[in-house]
Amino acid sequence: MFLLKLIHKSGETIDDGDAKEIRPDGNYIYNGSFDQGEARLGYWEIPEKDRASISVTNKKNSRVLKVVASENVSKDNPIKLSESELSPISAGKYELSFDAYTEDGAENALTVKIADNEYTPKLTKENKHFSEKITAEKNLDRKESNVEILFTEPGTYYLDNVFLSEAALIKNGSFNAGLSGFTPYIYDSVKADYVVDNMNGNDNAFAITIEDTVADTDDNSWYVHLNQDGVNLEKGKKYRISFKAKSTIERLIKYSLQEFEGSWTNYSNTGSVEIGPEWKTFSHEFTMESESDPNTRFNITMGSVDGKRIQEKHSVYIDDIVLEEVGEEPAKEEPAKEEPVKEEPAKEEPAKEEPAKEEPAKADPTKEEPAKEEPAKDEPAKEEPAKEDPAKEEPSKEPSENKVPSENKVPSENKAPSENKAPSENKASEPETNKEVTVVKGDASITYNPEIVFDGRKISNKSFGKITLTYGGKTYNASKIKVDKKRKKIKILKITPADRKAQKKIKKLTSGKNGLDYTVKAYEVKDSSEVKAIFNKKGSLTDVKIKIGDVNYKCKKNEFEYDKDSSNIIFKSENLTGSYKVSK
Repeated sequence: MFLLKLIHKSGETIDDGDAKEIRPDGNYIYNGSFDQGEARLGYWEIPEKDRASISVTNKKNSRVLKVVASENVSKDNPIKLSESELSPISAGKYELSFDAYTEDGAENALTVKIADNEYTPKLTKENKHFSEKITAEKNLDRKESNVEILFTEPGTYYLDNVFLSEAALIKNGSFNAGLSGFTPYIYDSVKADYVVDNMNGNDNAFAITIEDTVADTDDNSWYVHLNQDGVNLEKGKKYRISFKAKSTIERLIKYSLQEFEGSWTNYSNTGSVEIGPEWKTFSHEFTMESESDPNTRFNITMGSVDGKRIQEKHSVYIDDIVLEEVGEEPAKEEPAKEEPVKEEPAKEEPAKEEPAKEEPAKADPTKEEPAKEEPAKDEPAKEEPAKEDPAKEEPSKEPSENKVPSENKVPSENKAPSENKAPSENKASEPETNKEVTVVKGDASITYNPEIVFDGRKISNKSFGKITLTYGGKTYNASKIKVDKKRKKIKILKITPADRKAQKKIKKLTSGKNGLDYTVKAYEVKDSSEVKAIFNKKGSLTDVKIKIGDVNYKCKKNEFEYDKDSSNIIFKSENLTGSYKVSK
C-alpha cells in the first residue's frame, strides 16, 4: 500500500495530525477534488500495483482524477484507491456524490463502497453529477469508517468532487463534529468566548459565554451570532426548523433562515424567543415564498436582541438544530369540523370524575366562550413575566463585513446551571410540566407541555400545564382551549388578559391542522396498582375501576380485555397499558 503525504502548494509538508475530522464544508472525505498534496493525491491510499494507472490531469483548468484500466482489470482484480479512518460515522442517513464519466470503458465499471453500502452509477461519455442517499445502520468507529473506490473494467475513467456528508439541510446540527459547518461571530467590542461543550450535562452543545452584548439597539443585535451558510431552500416547499436552547439567565435570542446579504429577507418569518436555565425546544413550519435560494443563511442571534443590552455575564447553549422538508397534510382533514364535537361530549367521561376539584365544568372545550367567562382577571397579575417575546420582528440587516473571529477561544468559565434536573418521579396523578416546548405559529410564540400523562381526568387546560403565548409584544395565558382527541390537536379559544384582536388571531393560528400537537402517555397499570374488578354471578368481568393517584377511574369497554385462562386483565388503549392478575 502506498500512502501519499499531503504537501501544501508552497512545497511544505503539512502535519495533518493523527486523526481526520469532518471538513469545514461537512465533507467526511479529504481531498475529494484531487487538487492537494503530492501528485494532487494527498490523503488517498493507492496499492503499489495500481500507482501507474492513477493520475490527476488538468481538464479545462480543473484537476480531475484519471484512471487508465488495462485489459487485465476485472472485478476480481480491480484498480483501487481508498481513504481509511475517516471521522467516525454515526448511524443515520448520508449523501454520497461525485462527478464521473468514461471515454471508452463500461457503464458499470465504477463502484464506491462506504458504511456497508455500495453504489455503482451508470457512466456515460458525458461528465455527470451522481448523487446517492445511503444509510449507516450502526455507529462506525474510526477504524470502520472507510471509503473505497473501485474500477472493475478496462477503459479510461475520470472522477472528481467526491463528497460524503450528512443527508441534512443543515449539517452537523448535533455539533458532534465540533463546529464543522458553522461560523460563530463576535463583534470586536464584545467580550465572549465559545466552545462545543460536552460537559455540565450537555451532549456536544454549542456554548458561548458572553460578558456584555454592548449594543443598545436591535439594529446591532448581530454583534453575537451563530451562522451556517449554503442552506438550500426551494420555492413553494414547506419546511420545519427546530432546535434546543437554554441560557444561565432569562434572555431573548432571535433565529431565522434568511437571504445572505442583499435585502436579508427573512424566509422563515421567525423572530425573537425567550430562553432560560432549562432546555426549550423551538419548532416552526414555513413555506418558502421567495425564489429558490441555495445559499440561505441559518442564523441564531445572541446580541442585544430587541435592543435589550445584557451586561450580566452568562452562557447560551444551542443544540440539535434540524431543518427538514415536510409534506402537506391531506386537505380532507381540514373540513372535519364536526369531529371534535363528537370527541368531547361530557358523557364520554365517567360520572365519578366530576367531583375532581381540578376540573371545573367551565373548562369544557366544547362550549362556546361567553363573555361572562371573562372573570379570570386575577390571572393577568401572574401573567406579566418580565420578558416580552415579540416573534414578528425581522432580523436586523447585517453589514457586509461579517468577520469571523480569528481564534476559537475556549471559555474559562463555561458552566451550565448547577441545577438542570428532571424530576425524579413521574407521578401519574400530575401533568408533566417539565417538558415544555415553545412553538411558533405565524407571529406568535406558544409555550406548553405537548406530552400529557393520563391521570384519569378529562383532558383540559390543566392537563397541559400552563399554556402561555407571546403576540404583538404582549404575553398572554390560554384560559380556555378545545381539544381535538381524534387529531391530537389543541385549539386556543380564549386568552387573558382579554384582547379581542389578539384572541381572534390566536384562535385562527391554532385552528384545524395548524392546532398545537399533543400526545398522551398511557398510565401503566401494574400489580401494585389499585384495581377493582367487578364480576357478575356468571363469573364474567363486567367493570374495571382503577385508582390513579387521587382519581377513581372507570375503564371503558375498549380499554381492557380479560383472559380467563390466565386471570389477567390486559389494558391496551391510548390511556392505559400493562396488565393485572385478578385474584378472586
